[in-house]
Amino acid sequence: MLSSLVALINQSDRKLTDSGVINPIVERVSVVATQRR
Repeated sequence: MLSSLVALINQSDRKLTDSGVINPIVERVSVVATQRR
C-alpha cells in the first residue's frame, strides 16, 4: 500500500516537473510518507 502511494507520488511529481511546476502539497505528502516509513 505504501509502495503504491509512493509510486503515485512519483508519477505526479514527474508530471509536475515536466510542466515546470512544483506542488508543495505533493512535496509534503512525500515527506510524510518518507517519515512514516
